[in-house]
Amino acid sequence: MRQKWTFEKLQIEALKYTTRHKFKVGNYNAYFAAQKRKILDEICSHMPLPKNSPYTDEELELIALKYNRRSDFRINAPGAYDAARNRGTVFLDKICSHMPKHSSIRENHHSFKWTHEALIIEAKKYSTLNSFKKGNPSAYVSTRRKGIPNKILGLEISRGVSSAEKELLELIKKIYPSTKNIRHTNIEISNKPHIKGFEIDIFIPELNKGIEFDGTYWHSFEGLKSSRKKWSDEDILNYHVLKDEYFASQGIQILHIKEESWIKDKKKCIQKCFEFLLKSEVA
Repeated sequence: MRQKWTFEKLQIEALKYTTRHKFKVGNYNAYFAAQKRKILDEICSHMPLPKNSPYTDEELELIALKYNRRSDFRINAPGAYDAARNRGTVFLDKICSHMPKHSSIRENHHSFKWTHEALIIEAKKYSTLNSFKKGNPSAYVSTRRKGIPNKILGLEISRGVSSAEKELLELIKKIYPSTKNIRHTNIEISNKPHIKGFEIDIFIPELNKGIEFDGTYWHSFEGLKSSRKKWSDEDILNYHVLKDEYFASQGIQILHIKEESWIKDKKKCIQKCFEFLLKSEVA
């Protein structure tokens, strides 16, 4: 039976691909249908612009975020890398600031080992956890591995929406414009008066479905405990279960996307989200 391509289905199909070429090869029928209806530019807006078109600063920053090393950025996206380099060292360093710096990682020719005391001294050079992470990724990673609490490091942590969560929110809003963040307050859970409310990062009202973007730190035991001082350790450990069960009682289904999964395979995570949302429409 011939596929009937609605505008919405074409948008969802296009989101499975990272370039127009991959879209064309992966599903020529959908690509041709979008091209014929003159909506190709709109549904491919998340893809890099063709090589003969200039990149905006925002597009170069998004492309750079896909890679953990400059060498991977240079090899896998040479056009974008050259465009960024042509804008100067300051700009290239800025969009690659999340990547490890050679000088930090290769300290003392790979023989440097961070001690507990050295990490605390190094952390005191920075005012926030984010500036520490960008300024010395090697030391930052070592504090995570050694499990040194942020309060010992003396760093301030501000809860903000990550660039990855923002990107996912914007992709979903292109298809479901009413998508938003919501918080239920004054909720009541038997024998748990300390639980006052729950939030959903990405909520789609017409589907009654939500997507939680589980940041590595903020959804760890330490991260959850930092803002829930009155919660017992048992409730902290069962946080996601309690939250999902509450929203299920309200008729809302939740899908969790882990930050580490997003970093490993963003395309797969996006596809998983839209498969989750599309099923609700068919049901």
